[in-house]
Amino acid sequence: MYHYDDVASDVDNIVKPNQDALKGVLLVDDFAGTDLICRRRSIHGRFDLTAVPLALGAAFDLGGEFLYVRIADAPQEILLWTIPSPAFTARRCER
Repeated sequence: MYHYDDVASDVDNIVKPNQDALKGVLLVDDFAGTDLICRRRSIHGRFDLTAVPLALGAAFDLGGEFLYVRIADAPQEILLWTIPSPAFTARRCER
C-alpha cells in the first residue's frame, strides 16, 4: 500500500521498482510472487487504525509518504474463482 502526500504516481509504476528493491532482501526473486495487490491512498484520507500492524501505525505517525509491504501466502486457487471481487461484480453488472 502506497500512501502519498501531494502527487500520486500511477499505481502500475509503483509496483515494479519496489518488487526489484525487495529482491534479495525479502524475496529470492520477484518471479517468486504469484499474486499482487497494490493500493494507492492519500495520507490525508480517513483511516481506521485500531487494528493495523505496528509498523503501519508507526508509518502513519511519521506523517510523510510511505510504502507498506505485506507478504503472505497466496489464497487457495479455488477461492479466486468462487468468490467474485466487488470490482468484478460491478463490471459484470454494468454490461
